[in-house]
Amino acid sequence: MYKKELILLLAAAILLLVLIYTIDVGITPTNNQIRNEQVNAITIEYSNGTNARENVYIANTPIEQATGLMYMNSMENCNGIGNCYGMLFVFPNSSDECFWMKNTEMPLKQFWIYNNTIIYEIRGIPYSLKSFCHYGNYVLEASINSSLGIGDHIYFNYLNGSGYKRN
Repeated sequence: MYKKELILLLAAAILLLVLIYTIDVGITPTNNQIRNEQVNAITIEYSNGTNARENVYIANTPIEQATGLMYMNSMENCNGIGNCYGMLFVFPNSSDECFWMKNTEMPLKQFWIYNNTIIYEIRGIPYSLKSFCHYGNYVLEASINSSLGIGDHIYFNYLNGSGYKRN
């Protein structure tokens, strides 16, 4: 019985090492590959009264949220439909959410959103391990050139497995 347990333990350790290696070295899609995340349109309502409609990746699972935009150097291919504005992280409840830029090649702005309103903004530095935390129920990572700001509004629909949720 001891030999069987040792083999199972060794197999589990190897599997864990493979998983850690896969996450750490970034065996994830690059810009030119189709990513698994859904792509949805968001409507941006700027404080000055103008509106825009943009495509974003939706990260609503723990794996998608842990990976984010890591290993990508542009957002030119939004699952084959053109440029992506960024990635919208959808959380089940409002809470303090923390982000960092580990393995993220692009400089980004990160916007914390509560009740569809941007309430906090930071500029992320590529490869930085510094965490930024703030309260909200969504976070939008966008290009460093994004003109979004505090007080702007974001509206969208997304498919969450059980149907559309309107925000």
